[in-house]
Amino acid sequence: MRGPARIIVPGARIEIIDAEWLVRKTERTSRSGNVIYAVGVSGNVRNKEALFVESFEDGIEIIDPASTALIADPSAYFTDTLLYLEGQLQRLLP
Repeated sequence: MRGPARIIVPGARIEIIDAEWLVRKTERTSRSGNVIYAVGVSGNVRNKEALFVESFEDGIEIIDPASTALIADPSAYFTDTLLYLEGQLQRLLP
């Protein structure tokens, strides 16, 4: 039995099939309910795009942003963080 209705919005992080996904957009369809367009953010699914039909997926878990563990950057002048962010920016298409 399903619990209370949940709304999955763009920007939310969800866990499906033991992998973490970032929701890009959702669409409501008349036949199968919500369709979730997502991109992988963990492990083997990183940067892979996927489409999930909510009514067919049993275990969609919405990840609470408050449970995110923040890790301090011990490098001098936050060099590691700056390099990471620069790498992410360079991967984006212009």
